[in-house]
Amino acid sequence: MSLPRLAVESPGPQRVHPVSGPAQPGRRITTYPVVERNESVYIWHDVQGREPFFDAPDVFASFDDGAAADYYPQQRLYRPGLELHPQYVLENGVDFAHFKYVHNTPIVPVFTRHDFAAPVSFVDFTITFEGDDGQQIEDVNSGVQAVNGGLGVAVTKSWGMVDNRTISAITPVDESTSDVRFMVYIGRTAARIRPAPSSRHASSDRK
Repeated sequence: MSLPRLAVESPGPQRVHPVSGPAQPGRRITTYPVVERNESVYIWHDVQGREPFFDAPDVFASFDDGAAADYYPQQRLYRPGLELHPQYVLENGVDFAHFKYVHNTPIVPVFTRHDFAAPVSFVDFTITFEGDDGQQIEDVNSGVQAVNGGLGVAVTKSWGMVDNRTISAITPVDESTSDVRFMVYIGRTAARIRPAPSSRHASSDRK
């Protein structure tokens, strides 16, 4: 009886797998494009077998503001097997009215950018969680920026309030079920309040 061992192919992409006995020509394990980013590993899977045609956004680099330090350790929430379509989460983010009635903001936010012309899309809006409903949105100097990678990954950053960056990753399991992962970075006290960004997104000027 032969013991299990590891077989490694070289050169080129490495496929490491347990085998028993002599190698069997022609057998291969399916491989997927992967990228490691923001303490996570993203795996690209396309039912048509296409190569990646957009990159997963980065919760720091995608905003081109040079902020990648002075944050508390990332915190995570994982909810497997929820009955929802990935598009629901993305649509929820641009439903401006729900912020007032679900998240109890004093006034309804105003969206200043909707750019859905490509697989990587951009959304900006002015929002506040302070004050009362008598204030004017024109007087609010805080907001949120979001970069969406397809329907599955979104990163956000806040400005003018608590320095808060989030990552949502929605993985479809079948036609009606998804696994939801949500990650958050909170800026330490000295870095909490940041001014309004002068350039909305790192990729906003790309052609």
